[in-house]
Amino acid sequence: MTQLRMAVRRAVTACRRLPSLVADVRRRVSLPALAGVPLVLVGLALPWLGVPLESQLHATALPVVAGPVPVVAAISYGAVVACLVVAALVGLALCRGRAGTLTCVAGLGIVAMAILFVVYSSLGDAELTARLTRQQAEMDAMSSHFGYPIGRGGPTSLLFIPLSRGWLIVSDALRPGWLATLCGGVLLALAGGRAPLRWARAHRWRSAAAFSVAATALLATVGPCIAANLLVDSGIAATGSGDYATAASRLRLAARLNPRISVRPDVQLALGGAALAQGDQSSSLALLAQSQVLVSDHAEATAATVLRQAHDAAPTDTVIVDELAQVARDLIWSHADPRAMIQLLQQPYGDRPANHYAMGRYLYLHGDFATAVQEMDHVLQQTAEPNVESSALTYVALSEYREGDASDARAHILQAVAIDGEYNNDLARALATGLYTFGDV
Repeated sequence: MTQLRMAVRRAVTACRRLPSLVADVRRRVSLPALAGVPLVLVGLALPWLGVPLESQLHATALPVVAGPVPVVAAISYGAVVACLVVAALVGLALCRGRAGTLTCVAGLGIVAMAILFVVYSSLGDAELTARLTRQQAEMDAMSSHFGYPIGRGGPTSLLFIPLSRGWLIVSDALRPGWLATLCGGVLLALAGGRAPLRWARAHRWRSAAAFSVAATALLATVGPCIAANLLVDSGIAATGSGDYATAASRLRLAARLNPRISVRPDVQLALGGAALAQGDQSSSLALLAQSQVLVSDHAEATAATVLRQAHDAAPTDTVIVDELAQVARDLIWSHADPRAMIQLLQQPYGDRPANHYAMGRYLYLHGDFATAVQEMDHVLQQTAEPNVESSALTYVALSEYREGDASDARAHILQAVAIDGEYNNDLARALATGLYTFGDV
């Protein structure tokens, strides 16, 4: 009993001293900084950006695209943030666990990198926005023929504000890693309290010089991107009003300010329309604009021929390849005409999941089950998107059943159900549970 009473007294004493111990730890150690560093590391471990039909991208795989400055692209956002985390840890070590000026400045740098990623990507990295748009278009092209609706993967927008154009494209693709990095940087910046302000007051000339350099660098990288986007809007408006010479000059000036902007489809279509109106019938951009006129006149087969000519004139132009793939898919889905898709799949640039999916679905519907399985196997090899995989496996199973291989068909339909974590593929689940038989489909 005596030992029990002593143990109880020690426990009560420890509980009473707990608030003072916590207060002492808070005085000696910066808890926000200690929480901010792991949060930033988690952000680096998680993906920053989600690209439809592709693997999600981490910060280390995202180069810093600072407008017209090409040398910066050799550095990734992940490398910069990692260096800033090291600086924050050094600051904590020098201050014995307290957050000083160095830790606070490192946190501000991490916040700046997270924000600049969105700014630079939305305003200047037209290659990234075009890639996101192209992959989302292919995803939408396939999901529209699944036979069942699917939810939009990922957050609608981590910025929680109304956006448009490139801002909307990039914000919709942001993933939790970016948000964790931003929040961790905010904690590190706030942990320093007024230490940076005290340093700035004590070193006014140095702080003014640092601010001037940062502002100049931001203006030099963001300014040309903003000007190029304004010129593009003005050039497209001039194309709509028939002033093609002005439109062409403004669009070319925009491309000089930001060379990456030339991969935007609207820029190429506007330049092609201007060239076509001025009598150009043979350049790749003029042929691209001509194909759009043919598509609007429901002459998709002729448009596909014109787009192949445009690709021969400009083999590296991804916009032309995207338009050719879209026309080929429209022909095979809307008009049951596989000729353009067959020719497209014979070329290396036609080797895309959406094209194989369209061809495989057409072959299944027209009874060529063995070749349909081969096309759907290409889809499975080229993407890890669960909804696409589940639908492709369903067609593989149905084709195998039609070929007389019931055991493989059963195995693949169960695999399609296992991949369908969002419970979208009702057909596969009905086949797996016996509500439908393979012969009913």
